[in-house]
Amino acid sequence: YTRDDIPTLAAWWPRAYPDAGYRMETQRRWSEAVQRMIDSGQHSLLEPFAAEIVCKDGRHRFVDIHMSVYADRCLMVFNDLTQRHADEVELARNIAGFLASFEGEFEVTAVSSAEEAQAALTANPADLLLTDVRLPGLDGIELVRRALVQQPGLRVVVMTAFGSADMRSVALQAGAI
Repeated sequence: YTRDDIPTLAAWWPRAYPDAGYRMETQRRWSEAVQRMIDSGQHSLLEPFAAEIVCKDGRHRFVDIHMSVYADRCLMVFNDLTQRHADEVELARNIAGFLASFEGEFEVTAVSSAEEAQAALTANPADLLLTDVRLPGLDGIELVRRALVQQPGLRVVVMTAFGSADMRSVALQAGAI
């Protein structure tokens, strides 16, 4: 997009997130991330904000958004993770295939987003949810919260390549084991 395409933040939201439901969910998650930053007294987001955006040409891109605020200025950096997302989808398929190879041990359902996971859990309750923290759309922590409301007692394992003590604490508070 150019500045002419998105002169204001209000113009940005419907262009980058044309699906109204996804836009509302993304705006809610963004507001929560900014509020956590403010509450912590920091000037930058505590962790990158993962989202799927729609480009001017209609392509979908998976990005991590970093934000820092200094005085009356705000710097935002968008890291394009589209290829990494494709690699992670392939990794998830490989993990699912490996687990499924233990005949009679596991029934595996692999999905590529938190929303797909919620739908799968609705259709077929599970014994274990294995999720990453960074997902397109809803993040893995919010998936954990919603899955445990939907299916109390579900065992949940959260994994991430970007671990920290804070992330571990957030995952455990959400209900991961």
